[in-house]
Amino acid sequence: MTDLNIPLHIILMNSANIVKVLTDSLHPATTNAAYQQLSQMRNINGFAVELLLISDDHHLDIAIRQSALIYLKNIVQDHCQTNGFLSEQDLETLRGSLLEGRPFFI
Repeated sequence: MTDLNIPLHIILMNSANIVKVLTDSLHPATTNAAYQQLSQMRNINGFAVELLLISDDHHLDIAIRQSALIYLKNIVQDHCQTNGFLSEQDLETLRGSLLEGRPFFI
């Protein structure tokens, strides 16, 4: 049961929730529902950064980490093609972590 006073974006952005949805996206029976949830999450500030963190978590299964990176790639690609929805803070974090080759620590 969740606290009704907690904003929906905080609940959705819990990294365990994102890992579960990414795991569900790998199974045919739950793929469509998982993609719908990912679509809802993708516009939340910090989601792209959370995907980057998940992709770097060596305790997770490689398929989940790969799924996070593929979804992150799709988000960045969509952002570039539509001059889209990533926040400036997310873009700066991604640039710093990916393009400049700096280690990613939060």
